[in-house]
This record gives sequence, C-alpha cells and structure tokens, in this order.
Amino acid sequence: MISTSQLLAELKEQKKGEQKKFNTNSPLAAYFGYNNNGQLRLSFLSTTKPPKLEPTKYINIVQGPDKTGAFWLCFDVLLPDQENVFGAFCENIVNSISYTVTEEQAYLAIRRQYAKWKALFRSSSGVVFSKEYVQGLFGELLFLSRFMIGKYGVERAIKSWSGVDGTSKDFSIETIWYELKTIGTKSPVVHISSISQLDSDNEGRLVINKVEAMSDEYDCADCCIKSLFNSISNQINDEELETIFAEKIASTNIFSNDKAVNMKFAVQSMTFYKVDNDFPRLTRRNVGFSEINNVQYSLSVESLKKYEVNPND
Repeated sequence: MISTSQLLAELKEQKKGEQKKFNTNSPLAAYFGYNNNGQLRLSFLSTTKPPKLEPTKYINIVQGPDKTGAFWLCFDVLLPDQENVFGAFCENIVNSISYTVTEEQAYLAIRRQYAKWKALFRSSSGVVFSKEYVQGLFGELLFLSRFMIGKYGVERAIKSWSGVDGTSKDFSIETIWYELKTIGTKSPVVHISSISQLDSDNEGRLVINKVEAMSDEYDCADCCIKSLFNSISNQINDEELETIFAEKIASTNIFSNDKAVNMKFAVQSMTFYKVDNDFPRLTRRNVGFSEINNVQYSLSVESLKKYEVNPND
C-alpha cells in the first residue's frame, strides 16, 4: 500500500485526467489522481453497483457505469490545496478495503470511512502548527485512546472530549473533569495558561503525559496523531459518532499539515494528580480581585508527587 508521502510525490508527476492504480489486495480496483478539471480524485472500479453516497460542499461524488458495464465510484475534491488531507484520506480509505472478500464488504467499508472523512476537508489549508500544539493534541488523543475509552466506553469518552471545542477543561464526564498537559521528558514544570484550567468546585484530575519527540523513522503503535486517529476510529461502530469524532478533529485543521499528523512521539509516562482544595492552584477565589485577568503560572512536576493518585481512583 502506498504511503501518504509517496502518494503526494506521485501526484506532482500526474496531469489532468490521469489516474494511477493502487497496488492493493481488494476486490475493488482503486485509483488516485486528477479528474479532467484538474481536481483531486480517488476512484473505485467494480462489477457491482456501488451504494449511493451524498456529495458535500467540499467533495463531489461521481458514480455510474462505463461503456463496458463496470461501475465507477469517484470522490472529487472541490477545494484547492488539499493534497495533504487527500493523501491521508486515500491511505486510510484504501487500507479499509484491503483484505475484504467481496465488493459489497469493500463498499460498506468505504461508506463508513467517507462518513468520517468528509468532515476533514475544510477551506483552510497549509496551516502551520507549533511543536507544542501538536504535542498537546497528541496527548489528548493518547489519553482518549488509552484511558477514557477503556473506562467510559468509546461513545461517552468521545463526547466527553471538549477541550478541542474550546472549553476550559479537556475532558468532563459525570462529576469529574480531566485537564491534560503533555510535556517533554526533561521538562521540570507544567504551564497553566489560565485560572479556569484547574478551577472548579468539583474534584478533578491533572494528567501529565511525558513524551519524547522522535525521528520520522520511529515506528511504534499510536506514536503520532494520524495513527491515534485511525486507532480510535476503528473502535467506532456508529456512523453518527464517527461524524462527531471527525468534526472534533476537523475543527483543529490538523490534517491540512502532513508533517504535523505524522510527528512521532515516544510516551514515557501518564501520571494522574488529584485536584481538590488541597492542590496547589490558583482559583478565582484565591486571586481575589476581579480586575486581575489573564493569569498564567507554572507548577513544579517534582513537587506534585504527593498528589499522585491511581488512574481509577
């Protein structure tokens, strides 16, 4: 199977109307390239009629028989400068049909993947992300994958992830909340960017992930945003929930930057700290003055040891 980086390199050599066949073990023939209008195209060829799929503002669907009686299903990207998202889309959707046995099974897999990926094509492209931002988003997805889904189930876990939607806490469910901080393995402090991050009348958890940036050649399970996205997506069996998860990811525009979604990290630890009235934090109450705004502070990681708790406490 071709990788995203290989696909992007080969797209540069293709012209309008040209498509190249994927080398994949699937009952469907798969192709990528450009349509006659110069728009990015992913297409599938079969002997059976594909399911009817609805186009979106950003993706047009072209399907029907050709002169030989074979059937085409084509996804045309209507936005310019979407090569990075398109490459990841192709890699993911073609992988989903690999080793399916029948054309019907393959089309079912495509339908599910399309429900998720159509949300990821946005008007923004070429966005530059700082390493700190990528590291932070990686940490949230890591926590979602390794802790929240196991404790609360995939649906409740995904719906509890609200930091990406702009709330002050990264996750909140039932009466508890979780605030994530992902730092380098040698970082002595964590930075709290606002009073509201650790301020609450309810008990919560500060979760500190320690990670190390790795080379592009590093290959470990769930070591980048793209692999975590795929891992979590594969656990979803509901089309509506797939769309909710994809919309959350799409709001970050992270898939517009291939380097960002493939940035590799090695995870050293994930540590939980109990945040209650005894925890060293600034709150609206102890700051005391309503005139004070935009409060930021740092916590020494070493000094927080006595507040460590078991993840399931």
